[in-house]
Amino acid sequence: SQRVMSIGNTQGFGLHAATGFGLQRHYNMMKFFAPVFGGNSGGAIFNDFGEVIGVVRAQSKALYSNNSYNVAIPIEHIHLLLKEVLKNKPEIMNQINFIN
Repeated sequence: SQRVMSIGNTQGFGLHAATGFGLQRHYNMMKFFAPVFGGNSGGAIFNDFGEVIGVVRAQSKALYSNNSYNVAIPIEHIHLLLKEVLKNKPEIMNQINFIN
């Protein structure tokens, strides 16, 4: 099972990092099994290589059970969205380094 780490500004009290095991990828979303809390939305999800693989989107309603999972937007999908939104802004696109 793949290890993932989430990091974010939990409830405005400062940075919180948590590690979990498990990741299920789908086209424009992924389920991951690292704890997140209120305020983590928009925070990064990292793999073992320190690469950002997604951004936290939502927390499971079942917080502490075998059914609990969290949802992130995969970084590949974010890249596609940015390219579409900024396609007429070459001055901004040239400042972004997309690493695939």
